[in-house]
Amino acid sequence: MPRPIPRAAGGVVVGGAAKPAVAPPVSSRYQPYAPKAAAMTPNDQQNIVIKKVERPVIVMQTTWDLPFNQLERRCVEHHARNLNRPLCPGFLSSQALWLKNAADTAASMPPFTPKMSTTTLEKPAEKTEGHINVRAFLVTGVRKDESQHVLHRIKCVFSQTDGAVQAYGGSTSVEDAPRQKQFLTEAVEAQCGVHVADWLPLTELQYGDSKTMFYIPVGLEGNVCFSKGTDTQPTTSSLIELIDYKITCASSNKNLWELLTAADAYDEYLLRDMVVRIRKLLLESTKKMKAAQEAEQDHKGRVVREKARREQEARDRRKACEDKEKSLKETWRREDEGKTDRQKKDLGEKRSYEMKQIRDECESITISDTKVKEPLHEVILKEDNTALVCFQYFDRPKGIACGTGTV
Repeated sequence: MPRPIPRAAGGVVVGGAAKPAVAPPVSSRYQPYAPKAAAMTPNDQQNIVIKKVERPVIVMQTTWDLPFNQLERRCVEHHARNLNRPLCPGFLSSQALWLKNAADTAASMPPFTPKMSTTTLEKPAEKTEGHINVRAFLVTGVRKDESQHVLHRIKCVFSQTDGAVQAYGGSTSVEDAPRQKQFLTEAVEAQCGVHVADWLPLTELQYGDSKTMFYIPVGLEGNVCFSKGTDTQPTTSSLIELIDYKITCASSNKNLWELLTAADAYDEYLLRDMVVRIRKLLLESTKKMKAAQEAEQDHKGRVVREKARREQEARDRRKACEDKEKSLKETWRREDEGKTDRQKKDLGEKRSYEMKQIRDECESITISDTKVKEPLHEVILKEDNTALVCFQYFDRPKGIACGTGTV
């Protein structure tokens, strides 16, 4: 059995001999542990001061800016504006063509009440040979029915076949807008009997190998007619029903998804127009208020100037009386030279009367209280239905979805 190597207490063995341990060098990165502190007493625990460290608060940006004036919208941006709508398979992007229209065109559209006619039409075969699907979002203006919300007073007309809805129109291969409008006018008049004078672009939906164009009418004429011998019949619905309609699967009914997307685009179009109207109304109110304030300031300035003029006029008249009194005394002093006391006494009563008249005249001088004519403030208390409609459009009923975007 080998003999154990002796070890010194607290040492290391090198070559069989024990040497004392050497403490490692202390560098800037190495600090020995502090000695263990003694147990804290209750009094020490009460004297502990806890310092609150202020840290900066970082706010996460959960949404991005979605301006209304963005024409080209990718698939993700389009969905972010209308989160309640699922995306249709094959959909790539959209274009807000209503931005090219002049401001206040949709809101100022004349109201049109769609009436169902008893006349029936021979429904022509819908054209499907083109790669451009041109559709009409037949929407009326805001009807004058103050008992309902403005979203209920806007009606939309479309066709319905066995429960499946679709906007009026058809497919074509023409690219230019004037020919598309002419094609749409003929198609709508043949399908439902309504004549449209002109069209405004609403939105464009881009797919992989095709696209869908939506137009809104300007100047509707005639009555909506039924189609003879078919199951396709016209249907009217309010704009609020289309905006609030929940669709679960867009792939099963692409036509319905496109109609609802057009309703969302028209809703955004109206939001822009209502903002323009509200801004115009506020600017007009500000202009009138500014004119009234300027008139009020001008009136106050004229009052101050008139008061200063009258005060100066009163001071001048008093000074004239005082000068007259001094001049009269000087005249009497020169006249009294060489006269006896008896003569002066005889003239004293007459002079006292003249002096009393001058002093009474001086004391009677006051500032005239003639008022400056105030400006006329005509207050007309009347209800502005245009302003009410604009503000009511943003005050939506509870539960009604609204597109996301900044104006």
